[in-house]
Amino acid sequence: MGAVSGAKLVADGVWRTFTTGSVETHAIAETSLAVFEGEFLSLLGPSGCGKTTLLNLFAGFDKPSGGRVLLDRREITGPGPDRGVVFQEHALFPWLTVRENVGAGKRVKAESRAGQKEIVDRQLELVGLSAFASYYPRQLSGGMKQRVSIARALANAPEVLLMDEPFAALDAITRLQLQDELVRIWKQTRMTILFVTHNIEEAVVLSDRIAVMSPRPGRIREVIAIDLPKPRDPNSPEFNAVERHVREVLWQGIDAAPNDPATL
Repeated sequence: MGAVSGAKLVADGVWRTFTTGSVETHAIAETSLAVFEGEFLSLLGPSGCGKTTLLNLFAGFDKPSGGRVLLDRREITGPGPDRGVVFQEHALFPWLTVRENVGAGKRVKAESRAGQKEIVDRQLELVGLSAFASYYPRQLSGGMKQRVSIARALANAPEVLLMDEPFAALDAITRLQLQDELVRIWKQTRMTILFVTHNIEEAVVLSDRIAVMSPRPGRIREVIAIDLPKPRDPNSPEFNAVERHVREVLWQGIDAAPNDPATL
């Protein structure tokens, strides 16, 4: 694939295998993907299809067995402050307050005291937690903890936000609320977001495009553009039509997997 005009992130013919003893596991088959500046793209697929592996390659936590991952046409060789990561578990420091957690990043700490306060205040307001700045993680709900995680990632002014099933452990109502919050934050910041999920409705609610992955070894089966205004109504006929199409593509990939030589 190489350089793609307007692309912020590029996976260029990447593949990844893991070896444990004498057993070799093919996590990702050779695949390519471009994530464009300012777009919200979701990686959707069944458990174990390589979604998180691909996200970790973009984060620089792992390296491909072959191919390249690029940020602004530069090869990614490790983690960096230009990429913020939000995990399924909030990973907050329990001994720090909400304010201190949000301000814990290197880029924030490099600012003057007044600059740090301005950055943290802005992010707390963005995620609706200004009134909880002095609280500790143990005093927060699961949804509030994830909002702190998002604020902490954004406080370091990353160019890209990488999110690995950040709402998967939450109850259904909180999950819907945070989906709405994330859409609002994305509309305000227009940040490039790569979001991993196995929830079809969530992907359709959030995404400009959905990259549907096949079962392991994962590959991009189809990239589906969603031309619906945000926020989206999951009960609308237009939403349901898109959701049906995504579901069909996903299940076609699952049905085809046992007969696919690449999975053997």
